[in-house]
Amino acid sequence: MVNQKHHPHRDARLDILRGIGLLCIILAHVGPPGFIFQLRNFDVPLMVLVSGVSFSLSRAQNEKYGRYLYSRFVRLIIPTWVFLAVFFGVTFLASFLINHAYPFSVQKVLSSFALMNGIGYVWVIRVLFLVALIAPLAKKALSSNRQTLLGLSFGLCYIAYEFAAHYFSGSNNEWLDVIFKELVFYAVPYGLIMVIGMSMHQLSLQRRFLGAVLLLLMYACVVEWFHLTTGAFVPSQRYKYPPTFYYLSYAVGVSLLLSGLVELLQIGSMFPGRILGWIGKRTMWTYLWHIFILYLLSWLHFESNFIIMFLVVSAAAVSIVVIQERILKLILTKVINDETRRRATMVFSG
Repeated sequence: MVNQKHHPHRDARLDILRGIGLLCIILAHVGPPGFIFQLRNFDVPLMVLVSGVSFSLSRAQNEKYGRYLYSRFVRLIIPTWVFLAVFFGVTFLASFLINHAYPFSVQKVLSSFALMNGIGYVWVIRVLFLVALIAPLAKKALSSNRQTLLGLSFGLCYIAYEFAAHYFSGSNNEWLDVIFKELVFYAVPYGLIMVIGMSMHQLSLQRRFLGAVLLLLMYACVVEWFHLTTGAFVPSQRYKYPPTFYYLSYAVGVSLLLSGLVELLQIGSMFPGRILGWIGKRTMWTYLWHIFILYLLSWLHFESNFIIMFLVVSAAAVSIVVIQERILKLILTKVINDETRRRATMVFSG
C-alpha cells in the first residue's frame, strides 16, 4: 500500500482486507460466542479504512465533486435499492402465495430504502456513502501545507464528537435527532478513519504497527478500567452505536495491524489470500445477498451452530453472486451501447 500510490492496477492487498472485513461482518450476524464476537469487532472500521486507502490510490480523487458523487451513488445506493426492491418484492409474492401476512410495515420498508433501521444491516451502506461524501473534502484538506493546524482541528473535532456522543440524549425535534444520531455521529468518527486510510501511503510498516500497538494498549487500559469499576469485561460492541473511543481504539488498532500483516506476509499469492481477494472484489453484492440468506434461514427456522451458519450464509451469498455475474455477462454480450454496459457493470458487479 505504501509503494503503490500511483499504481494503475487494482491493489490485491486491499481486496484481501475487504474480504476479511466482509467475512467478519457475516460472522457477527450468525451469533458467534462472545469471545469470537469481540475478536472480530473491527469489521466496519476496516472496510472504511480500506475505502480511504482505495480513494487515495484512485483517479476518483481528481474528479469533479458532482461526477464523483454520482459514481458513488451508482455504486452504493442504486445496488442497495435494487436489492431491497427484489427483497421486498419476493417477500410480498411469497406471502401472497402461502396466504401469510406480509412481515414488513410500510415504515420499515421506507426506513430500509432510507438506509436507516429498517430491516437492519443496511446501515453499513449508509456509513460507506457518508465517508464517500467526505473523502474529496478531506483529500483537499490533507493536501494543504498546514498539517499541524489540520491535525489539531481533527483532534478537537473528535473530542467534541466524543463529548456529544456520550451526553447527547436527544431533543424534542425528531429530524434533529436523526441528523445527529444517524448522520453526524457516524460521519465524524468514520470520516476520521477514512482520513487515516487516505494517509496510509505516508505510513511505513513500522509506524503502522506502532500505531496499532498504541491503540490496542489504550483499549486494554479501558478494558481494565471497566473491569475495576464494573467487575466484568465490557464488550466494545456496547460503544458501537454510535462508535466511541472504546470501540474505535480496538477496531482501528486491529485494522492497522492487519493492513501491515497483509503487506508484510504477502499473502496475496497464497490460496487463502486468493479466496479473500476474490470475495473482496465482490463485497457489495455478497453483503447484500447475505441479508436475504439470513432472513430466509430465519423464516425456514433453520438453526445450527455458528460455524455451520457462517459457512451456509457465506457460501449461499457467494453462489448467488457467481450466478448474478454469469447472467450479467450473458446479458451484456447482447448490449451494444458501451455506456449502458458500463452503468450495468457499476450497479450489478462489485
